[in-house]
Amino acid sequence: MIMNVLILAWIVSELTGKTSYADIVLILVAIVGFAGSTVAVVHEIKRVKRRGKCTYAVRAECTDVQERADISESSDEVPVCLVKWKYTVFGKEYEVRDEKYTGGKPQIGCVNDMFVNPDDPNEFFYDTKPRRMVVIIGFISGVALTAAVCILIFT
Repeated sequence: MIMNVLILAWIVSELTGKTSYADIVLILVAIVGFAGSTVAVVHEIKRVKRRGKCTYAVRAECTDVQERADISESSDEVPVCLVKWKYTVFGKEYEVRDEKYTGGKPQIGCVNDMFVNPDDPNEFFYDTKPRRMVVIIGFISGVALTAAVCILIFT
């Protein structure tokens, strides 16, 4: 991946005639900013699609919590957890796993309002403010970073 970004930066630098190290670093920053905002947009589109399918409201009970050290170490403020939820849809009980729960560390036995897909009750949706804020901040900062670098490069 890093090699692809470097090659792309070199191609852009050759096309724009900007070949100094400072210009190449700015091009790399623009590529990273653009990639970050693209990831945020794609994530939000998937979230909205899932929200459109998940229309059946349930009260889900937390049955297991494991903090994900592989992700949580990068962010001290919002722990990322693997959480198992149990809920009932049309009289049948389901247990699902959320591998990227960012709504704090829930206690086993706590209850959360969720929405599930009535056609596939294993598909669920709930909204957590930290997750939404990460997407919004990622998109805005990516666009701002890309725009700022483009202004510096092309002026």
